[in-house]
Amino acid sequence: MKIILKQDIDKLGKTGDIVKVAPGYGRNYLIPKRLAVEATAGNLKIMEIDKVSQARRDQREKQAATILAREIVELTATIQRKAGEGGRFTVR
Repeated sequence: MKIILKQDIDKLGKTGDIVKVAPGYGRNYLIPKRLAVEATAGNLKIMEIDKVSQARRDQREKQAATILAREIVELTATIQRKAGEGGRFTVR
């Protein structure tokens, strides 16, 4: 039985991989727990569309993080503290 993994599964594969498993394992464990779906033509198309939309989402998040990083670099902070004689301050 061929299935498409919806989550990473140790010793089996990563999300989006098409793997061949025993029919009982797929039908009785992976599919009911929503860890995988059967590899049909329709499900393959859905997974491709999901991959494209995830790539777009990742690109938008990367752009937003880049803009935020630029803004953070431009920030400055001034910390004021009382000082004693000669400009020294004591640590308590």
